Amino acid sequence: MRIARWTTLAVGAIWVASIPATLCASDFSDRMAKWNVGSSRGAVAPAAYQAPADNAPAEAAPAPSPAPTTVRPVPAPHRPAPHAPHSPHPTQYSTVPGDYYGGGSNCATCNSGSHFGHGLGHHGGMGACGCNTCGDMCGATCGGGHSCGYDVCCGRTLWWAKADLLLWWRQGSDLPPLVTSNPTAIPSTDAGILPDSEILFGGESEPSSMAAGGRIDIGFWLDPQHCRGVGNRFFGLGRDSISYDADTFDHPILAIPFFDVDGDENNSLLIAYPGLLTGSVDIEANSTVIGNDVYARLLLCRDCNSRLDFITGYHYSRISENLSIRSSRTVTEVGGDIPLGTETDVFDEFNTRNSFHGAILGLMHEWDCRCWTVQTLGRMSIGGMSQEVIIDGQTRIAVPGQGTDVTEGGLFTGENNLGTHSRSEFSAVTEVGMNLAYHWGPCTKLTVGYSFIYWHDVLRAGDQIDTQVGGDRPRLRMDSGDFWVQGLNLGLVREF
Repeated sequence: MRIARWTTLAVGAIWVASIPATLCASDFSDRMAKWNVGSSRGAVAPAAYQAPADNAPAEAAPAPSPAPTTVRPVPAPHRPAPHAPHSPHPTQYSTVPGDYYGGGSNCATCNSGSHFGHGLGHHGGMGACGCNTCGDMCGATCGGGHSCGYDVCCGRTLWWAKADLLLWWRQGSDLPPLVTSNPTAIPSTDAGILPDSEILFGGESEPSSMAAGGRIDIGFWLDPQHCRGVGNRFFGLGRDSISYDADTFDHPILAIPFFDVDGDENNSLLIAYPGLLTGSVDIEANSTVIGNDVYARLLLCRDCNSRLDFITGYHYSRISENLSIRSSRTVTEVGGDIPLGTETDVFDEFNTRNSFHGAILGLMHEWDCRCWTVQTLGRMSIGGMSQEVIIDGQTRIAVPGQGTDVTEGGLFTGENNLGTHSRSEFSAVTEVGMNLAYHWGPCTKLTVGYSFIYWHDVLRAGDQIDTQVGGDRPRLRMDSGDFWVQGLNLGLVREF
């Protein structure tokens, strides 16, 4: 089954966890002291907001200073008037997203002037739109204060690091009929020939199994307001393998079907037949997927509990597949045209590699609600797909007392398709995803999510098999199709 071109899917998912923790910004006190310098005459902003204890003692009055000597008075520096303190009660916030402090649906950007610099944001950056402190903003989120057991804010963080365990599936392989069988009563001249034979392997899309993989995303902010950031994301999915093997003991009759061009009819390569041949067939197919992004994250707008970013950069991904077909048969007929004990081994192999290079265009939205953050991602990479097909084959015939003869080409490989072939095509890669994060600590989150990645115009190994034999066949096909991976992500996020 193939997915219609340029289609994207997305499904939701859920993240979980919890522990108390202290503010992580203090781990970098020397570095953060410089980072936290505010714009008001070198004043140092707090690394993170902490509500005073209920029974905190009143601050002691300062001791009187000794009488000063005669000194020329110095005028006090002009300082802007402080903002009015915000009430800790959630009633000052509207329950409508984006409608806070009675200001309507405002969306602050990095060019919004006074919107930024009012305090610390939920993710450690500068707050926006009148959110003075982490505590205020957490109170604004979803109406009412948070219930995490600590202040979920983390100070002005510089770096982020994410690690995901991927539990993904990939699109199955479409294979032609490759192994057939029949009841033993059928004549040897009709054995294994379609459509009157049973297909043991191939003839449909072979499903893939779940494979584990990993994804690492590391980046840093270029400014204290978290308006611009850069990062690198790498992912790899474990090898997915499909295999099939059978011999005379499994099925007394075994054959590999094909279409005979010279006779203009279906035929088969007989591998095993009672009284004539004993043999076996072994088929293996596998695929690997890796990808890497170097990207920039640019703030478009944000309010007290959400932000929208534009994602751009460079994307690379590679899809590699291999398919091999091996058969071996030994003549057991006495007095036949072929000497008794003659062994014939036939080998066909198809390898494909698809390397994509392109530019990323996408959006990422984050929405905070108390201890939870929901992140959605949609993006498309547009560029070129470099495609390569490597086809190999060999036939080995060993006649007792006459030596061994080895020739290039197998059943589905010959002089018209053997070798390495390449081309480049315009293509696109689409990705959608959703993640849910639970704030396990001020700078730590546990995540669960769903990802779907779709490649347009990919060479699959099974599509390169030409099952027509004879004349100038088999030929090089270079047939392309779609490819996707999808599945669950379980991850950990740490901010520094």
